[in-house]
Parts: sequence; structure tokens; C-alpha cells
Amino acid sequence: MTEEFKPISTQEELDALIRDRLKRDRAKTAEKYADYEDLKAKAARLDELEEAQKGELERANEKIAKLEKDAADRAAAEKARELKERVAKETGVPVELVQGADEESMRAFAESVAAYAKKPSAARVDGAGEFADTGKAAKSDMAGFVSQLFGE
Repeated sequence: MTEEFKPISTQEELDALIRDRLKRDRAKTAEKYADYEDLKAKAARLDELEEAQKGELERANEKIAKLEKDAADRAAAEKARELKERVAKETGVPVELVQGADEESMRAFAESVAAYAKKPSAARVDGAGEFADTGKAAKSDMAGFVSQLFGE
């Protein structure tokens, strides 16, 4: 292997030498990264799967949050209904008329409705339903009127 060094004397020799070197380098690089397109496709597929899983996870989390909120709303509505029923029973006001955000406001409203709906006491009048003058004069006046009316 004792090749003797031979200096490059022409442009064509230099171009041929560089072309051979670039060809070897490109072949080496192509061999090194031969599976680049496959790896690139696999990475893209992995990204798609991760996005799909992330989307499914987010949808599942949103559904869980919605169900928890619905359960809390139902529990609050049930508690309010029970409070209304208790206040209605204690105050004698129908459940449909009881309003308020908490027990105190419901009770105050129900008591005001009960006070409003309470029958007012009427003034007592002695001899109610009787005429003041029930004597014969009243009857004769009436009889005279009737006879004049019918011409008798």
C-alpha cells in the first residue's frame, strides 16, 4: 500500500476527485438515514394517536364534569324542595306559593303570604238581616204600591 502521492495538476482531476468524495459521502449519508421516511411516518402516526387519545380524554373529563354538576344541581334542587315542603307544612301555606333562596327567606315569605291570606274579621252588627221597620205601615205601603202597579 505504498501508493505514492500524486499532486493534482488539472481542474478536471480536482473535479473528479471532489465528485468521487461527494458520491461516497452521499452514499454513506443515504445508508445512515435510509429509514428516515419510515421513522417520519411513524412519528406522525404517533402524534395523531396522541391527539386522538388527548381528545378522548378531554371529552371524558368534560362528560365527568357535566355529570358531577348535574348531580350537584339535582341534590340542591332536592334540598330546596324539602325545605319548601317543611316551611309549607309549618306555616300552612301551599308548597307552590313558597319562594326563597334559603330557609329563612322561605319562612319569611310564607309567613307574609299567610298573613295576607288570613280572613279579616268582619264587624258585628246586631240584628243583621232584619229590616228596621217591620210594622203594619211598611206592609200597607207595600200593598198600596202593588195595587197601584197592577191597577187593582
